[in-house]
Amino acid sequence: MKTLRPTLLFALLLTFTTFCFAQNKYQIRLKVSPIKAELRSIIVNQDSTCDVFIGLDPDGIARVGTSRQGTIEYWGTNDGAHRKNKTKTLAGVPQDFYDSFDVDKTGKLKSFGRMVVDYYTRFDGFDNIGKVKSIDGVIFKYYDRFDGDPKLTGRLKSVGDDKITYYSQFDGFDNIGKLKSIGNTVITYFDRFSGREYLGRVKSVKGTTPTLYVTQE
Repeated sequence: MKTLRPTLLFALLLTFTTFCFAQNKYQIRLKVSPIKAELRSIIVNQDSTCDVFIGLDPDGIARVGTSRQGTIEYWGTNDGAHRKNKTKTLAGVPQDFYDSFDVDKTGKLKSFGRMVVDYYTRFDGFDNIGKVKSIDGVIFKYYDRFDGDPKLTGRLKSVGDDKITYYSQFDGFDNIGKLKSIGNTVITYFDRFSGREYLGRVKSVKGTTPTLYVTQE
């Protein structure tokens, strides 16, 4: 068994340090600066204690985290190729991975604590194979070829009940591809009619979405 000191453990988890948001199962994190608005991550908590969580980045890759103190234990060479040298427990929180019998999921995170992670496979279509499909019941959907815009394929389309949209040619040609809305929150940008010095900059972020947490750069 290999271990790391608690100080190193917290350094590894710093990226996914999160506030407790016990009233919601998940939190969508949006970072806004004068020049752009970008989706940073989605955090799913195991329970209301908020000390065990899984973070999902915009590319559909899951990463685990915990605020508990402790060490890291690793799976050994005799625990199966899908687990070899991967984390077995993180501060006492068990972690497991899919084996070779799970098509398109082999070696991917299967569970962390009581939370189960599922992924899109070839049986869901071929555009988003390998991306996270659900974390502990929270469903993630992505744009695919049937949405009509190849540039959006692979981008997050919804998290739980919160839809995510992007500007298209039907909104004008200045801000195509930029983040337009998350749930009931709408992001607007300056266009050519606002003066070229402001073109493409964030104009406003308005709306109330209980699961959305906005930070400023």
